[in-house]
Amino acid sequence: MGHSIKKLYFYRVWVDGIGCSVLMMGLLFNQFLEGLLILVLFIPFRIYAGGYHAKTPIQCAIKTWTLFTGAFVYLKFVVPVMWLKFASALGVWGMLFLMAPVQHKNKPLEEYEITKYRRKAFAMWAVETLLMLITQFWVTKTKVSTCVMLAMWMVALLMMLGWYENRKETTGKR
Repeated sequence: MGHSIKKLYFYRVWVDGIGCSVLMMGLLFNQFLEGLLILVLFIPFRIYAGGYHAKTPIQCAIKTWTLFTGAFVYLKFVVPVMWLKFASALGVWGMLFLMAPVQHKNKPLEEYEITKYRRKAFAMWAVETLLMLITQFWVTKTKVSTCVMLAMWMVALLMMLGWYENRKETTGKR
């Protein structure tokens, strides 16, 4: 196997391991289905919106676990009001409009990729917002709409951190 294939294989196994460990965290918090839903909503949206990337696989795992621990704690102890969910969706739309996709220095995008990723990020936002609306108004007694909001927050946070990191590198300022 070539070096680049081995590296790709390592990262694929690593990412799958992080996903499995997040689901195990969901079991510990008694929120397995919620964790699965957040992962399913977060991963494709994150791919197209872009954002922050940790410098090492260990940092990636620790920061991912921290992010999901925050989401599980939020789900367990906070009942967000409906207006917060929709304000969040509008805020994420604004961030997409201003920033998406947030590139990373390790994976610069071609112009056609920027257009494609931007379009897909908005499509993901639309699907998730629609899911939030449907579950908020027609499916009661579930946390689905809150999980959607949390996945959006996580994507937005990583977009902001990535944008800040890019700005810091290009301007040399903190």
